[in-house]
Amino acid sequence: MQPGDRFTVQRGALEESIPSIFHNDVWFTPADRVLGNIIGSAWTHSFHVDDRTGDVTFRRHEETGERFYSAPDRR
Repeated sequence: MQPGDRFTVQRGALEESIPSIFHNDVWFTPADRVLGNIIGSAWTHSFHVDDRTGDVTFRRHEETGERFYSAPDRR
């Protein structure tokens, strides 16, 4: 993905391929697990879950030094 790109994944497809897990006393959703496996994603990526459909949209940001994502065990 290039800065400014977005990619939407249907809820069912994401949950089917990457299940949620409970680790370090917190739940990691499928979207958390995706971003947790991308080196440097805290500074370049984020995701949004559509309240109506549950679909997840991943977004790539410009590298500005701003943190866009924090893992559940760091929140």
